[in-house]
Amino acid sequence: MVQCPILVGRDDLLAHGDRLIADVLHGHGRTVFYSGQAGLGKTRLIRAIARKAESAGFRFLGGAVAPQDHHVPLGVIQAVAGRRNELGDLALSRQRTKP
Repeated sequence: MVQCPILVGRDDLLAHGDRLIADVLHGHGRTVFYSGQAGLGKTRLIRAIARKAESAGFRFLGGAVAPQDHHVPLGVIQAVAGRRNELGDLALSRQRTKP
């Protein structure tokens, strides 16, 4: 399935993603969780931010939770941590330079 790459009404969230990426490039990482009702565009938003991060030289590994996961809200972190071999040493995949 092909999706339109344009996100409508998400400029503020995309700008926030840009700021998060810039912060990480300067050595200040964050963990961000997006939540909301089904169909609001969370997955498309995260994919757009992930593409920007990958363009900046980062590797991306994500996870997701479903409503039935409310008993294990941090299970997604455990699931991603279990796939850490996909990220190697978690280092940037490009040479970092100091500002």
